[in-house]
Amino acid sequence: MRSRQSGMTFMGFVVLAVVVGGWVYAGIRLTPMYLNYMRIASSLDKVKSEYSANQGTNAQMIRTSLARYFNIEGIDESRYGHTDVIIKREGDVWKVQAKYDDKVRFVSNVYLMIAVDKVVEIPSS
Repeated sequence: MRSRQSGMTFMGFVVLAVVVGGWVYAGIRLTPMYLNYMRIASSLDKVKSEYSANQGTNAQMIRTSLARYFNIEGIDESRYGHTDVIIKREGDVWKVQAKYDDKVRFVSNVYLMIAVDKVVEIPSS
């Protein structure tokens, strides 16, 4: 009776290791950008909660709060800073929008890019 071998060949293992390794490496490269986005989104949400009940909110007050929260969160302002946040009034709300693209080198001249578009609305009176 002949025994049958089962399992992976060496080449099968190498191909699987390259594919899994590529995904892990991409995750490692994208993690800092994602964490920076989470800190920016958190700052916008904090500004929204700070001024939701406040009367007489204006763009300068919102920008000052954003600068404070960006500093507290330790956001890398060389890539995207509080001055890049778009603040505009539409009707009876202030729209605070963080919209940017961020990219990081993956391999050689191949880049990974994320596009961020976070908007919060702050009621004004």
